[in-house]
Amino acid sequence: MSIDTSLAKTDERPKKVPRWSLALLLSLTLLAASLRFWNLHNLPPGLSYDESFNGVDARSLLTDGKYPLFFSGNNGREPLYIYLQALSVAFFGPTAYALRFTSALIGTLTIPLVYWLVSTLLQPATQANKERPSFSAWLPLLAAAGVAVGLWPLSLSRLGFRAVLLPPLSALAMLYFWKGWTQHRGRDFGWAGFWLAASLYSYTAARLLPLVILLFVLMEGMLGLGQRWGHPCSPGELWRRQGRGLLWLLLVAAICALPLLYTFYQHPRFVAARTADVSIFSPELEGMSGTVAARVWTNLVATARAFYDRGDPNLHHNLPGQPLHDPLLALLFSLGCLVALFRLRQPHIRLIVLWFLVMALPTLLSTQAPHSLRLAGVLPPLALLYALGGEALLGLCARRNLHAAGGGILLLLILALGGGWTGYAYFVRWAAAPGLGATFDLDKQLGAEVTAAKVAALQPGA
Repeated sequence: MSIDTSLAKTDERPKKVPRWSLALLLSLTLLAASLRFWNLHNLPPGLSYDESFNGVDARSLLTDGKYPLFFSGNNGREPLYIYLQALSVAFFGPTAYALRFTSALIGTLTIPLVYWLVSTLLQPATQANKERPSFSAWLPLLAAAGVAVGLWPLSLSRLGFRAVLLPPLSALAMLYFWKGWTQHRGRDFGWAGFWLAASLYSYTAARLLPLVILLFVLMEGMLGLGQRWGHPCSPGELWRRQGRGLLWLLLVAAICALPLLYTFYQHPRFVAARTADVSIFSPELEGMSGTVAARVWTNLVATARAFYDRGDPNLHHNLPGQPLHDPLLALLFSLGCLVALFRLRQPHIRLIVLWFLVMALPTLLSTQAPHSLRLAGVLPPLALLYALGGEALLGLCARRNLHAAGGGILLLLILALGGGWTGYAYFVRWAAAPGLGATFDLDKQLGAEVTAAKVAALQPGA
């Protein structure tokens, strides 16, 4: 009888990770750090309006003695990232580098989290390939490499925006949810609730993350009701096995999110402070016409193209029109999508697909699609799709007994081709793009620095 891995209790003993895999992970993390911190003092140039607003609020936390749970200025912003920036400002001083240091550090730490996420969610594939342990050991490395050298994650990590905080927090939330779901351990569900609540303090798009878990649980219950896809349990049996853990997740998430929810209760306008301005459901939108259905279709096409041939046109976020993927990552993504469609009978694949689709909604249902920042929640499931695509390619190599060599070759290709493509696009083409200084208000920053220097010179005792 086919046993659904969402219900079968897996081996709780920790798998021994090969030392060579950990060594490569460390190398990938160092590579990601070098790309994110190199010349961060000067690139991006200046400091844009939105980044400056974050900086003002971060400094106020250090000087005013007030600690809000939601920042109402500049259309409203969640607090966690600004608090982290305040720590950086306290250490480095009120500089553009201090504000962006936070993003660069978060972007770097995302790499080992992606490795851990892929190792956890693709555990069924790992168990199915015990006779070839090196086969599965490559999958999290391939995903981590794609995020380490990808142009989109790099750009997110060098801007002072709170969107960069959503990928690692959402990865932790879904990682622990899957551990709780498969191993039925209350502490894992509790951690899932904690990280789920923490993500709500990071970026507006995180409000859709609980929907991923809700839809997944409902889908598993419906499949059990219809005895579809080898599901061995009825909804009642599913609830008996998972109900206590899900209630624990809900309780922890509610307690941790309560301060933010109470703030929204006191100030209801904060809830839609930003989303109302960019929603495609608004009657009149600049640059968009037609019915809501037509707007959704336009955004869907634009977002799909962003992965292949035409990305975000905003110079602030991207080299205008540059796709999110280099050709090799586009291939892995495409193969990963095909593998996911053919393996939808497996619950972890259903979770990945739901996660990707739901977290694409913030850009599908708003203006200026494809919008790199609003797509940030897609990054962790996208990395999982890289791994699935890599699994398909390594499967072809394994038929010729070349699975170990194939993994190393594919990793090197991602780093060489992807890294070269990204490095040239970001540090050469984007850095020299006309109007980049104006986009980041370089003239205003230079004027402020000159003024500050003159004021300091006039101070008594200077």
